[in-house]
Amino acid sequence: MTHDTATAADPLAAGRSATLRDVARLAGVSHQTVSRYLRHNGGLKPATVQAIEAAIAELDYTPNLIARSMRTRRTGRLAIVFPGSPVWSPGRLIGSAVQVAHDAGFAVEVVSVEGDSAERAQRIRELAVSGQFEGILSFAPTAEGALGTFDGTVVLASADYDDRMRTIGGLADGAPVADLVEGLATDGHRRFAHITGDLAFPSARSRLEVFDATVRRLGLERVLVHDGDWSAQSGRDAVDALAELDPERPAATALIAANDVVAAAAIRAAAERGWRVPHDLSVTGWDDHALGALLSPALTTVDADYERIGAEAAGRVVAAIRSQPQPPTPEGSVHRVIWRESTGPAPQY
Repeated sequence: MTHDTATAADPLAAGRSATLRDVARLAGVSHQTVSRYLRHNGGLKPATVQAIEAAIAELDYTPNLIARSMRTRRTGRLAIVFPGSPVWSPGRLIGSAVQVAHDAGFAVEVVSVEGDSAERAQRIRELAVSGQFEGILSFAPTAEGALGTFDGTVVLASADYDDRMRTIGGLADGAPVADLVEGLATDGHRRFAHITGDLAFPSARSRLEVFDATVRRLGLERVLVHDGDWSAQSGRDAVDALAELDPERPAATALIAANDVVAAAAIRAAAERGWRVPHDLSVTGWDDHALGALLSPALTTVDADYERIGAEAAGRVVAAIRSQPQPPTPEGSVHRVIWRESTGPAPQY
């Protein structure tokens, strides 16, 4: 009986899947070294990493995640959980979190979860005990807070949203309103109006508080505060309210809107009345909606660095899984004002 050594050394030629030991043999390293590479433990020489990666590619090797997780509880997988809410758009936030996880060598599954915080916590527990994930990052708040480690799986819930997906913490900081008011005051504006968001939201209340405090501090005139609800109709209604105060020209020369949709509606309503933006009325928004830069005039707005928030959250989960120190939180606001054409010098009348 003859033995085909070439076939034995070549799993593809033998019609079988490559194993970890096949990769080790081709790379010229021990199987323990290949296992260490697959666990992303680090500390390997660049030449060793290159040899292992070349062997994996040549053999088309796919790790047996089920067997590996049974031995080591390392699956190389993370879950990112977010709420199934029609009013929440998580694209930028989740995109950056996924990228950080991928860069750290993890596969990512994004899971949409319905229900209240208790139901979300239950779903997260189910994901944790499934043994499929080393870590779970939830952008949906739960009834159990940050959760910690559950059945060996690291579980972290973001602190940027409350139970109804209203921004809290740094995302709810209204400080940029002061930058807007101060900048407009430097351009000569003295009469200000503000369209709030839904005041059930911490972010809307914070912006109103900062607006009032800044107007008082600078000795400006608070012409109007219109209670809005984040909708386009809020923008139209606020312009109507300004027209009731003075039908000939805007009673306020600067209008701070709750978001870009509200601001765009206010600009349209102003134009229908013959008020020019920014010549008669300067208007600002919030959120840096992609269409804001394409409006005519382009919209002055406030952008939130959702990429930073998502990356920080994912970085905390990766560090916890690997028992590494938590990465430092960057200093400074997550917001920045973007000045564009919808704001300008105050009219001279």
